[in-house]
Amino acid sequence: MSDRKLLEYEEQIYTEVFTNDSILIMAEGLGIERIFLNFLRIYSDPTQLVMVLNLDEQEEKYFIE
Repeated sequence: MSDRKLLEYEEQIYTEVFTNDSILIMAEGLGIERIFLNFLRIYSDPTQLVMVLNLDEQEEKYFIE
């Protein structure tokens, strides 16, 4: 897992989605795993329902660790 600070564009995406009612649809290409990981950290609580779809085995291991 990467605990490094988000880059400026990553922070902008994260803030925009977090501060507004949004659906977050993500795809490969911009290194968005770190943005997604921040959302998982915020919402990883037994009272929250979080659905993560269409991960391959490698991605699943990355986010679980």
